[in-house]
Amino acid sequence: MNTLKEKGVKFGTKKYVLNEENSEEVILQLSNIVDENTKNKVIDHFKNLENNNFENIENILQKAKLEKIIETFEKNIKNCDESFWQNFFEENT
Repeated sequence: MNTLKEKGVKFGTKKYVLNEENSEEVILQLSNIVDENTKNKVIDHFKNLENNNFENIENILQKAKLEKIIETFEKNIKNCDESFWQNFFEENT
């Protein structure tokens, strides 16, 4: 029986060094977290940041979201499944 480890699935933690050059990528990766426990930990850490840490975070989040929308759109441009597109636009409007 194949295990997830044998399939190349990585486990563990990752430490991100957040700087001006990689901030958008780090935020985008954080937005892809699906595990609720992990999401809650990330949210708790954000809550502990000082107000001046959030000066440009809204712009970063919006840009990352827009880039993800564009990427999904470009990958599925030839997709004729109406339910996919209805769901896509519901989630992104």
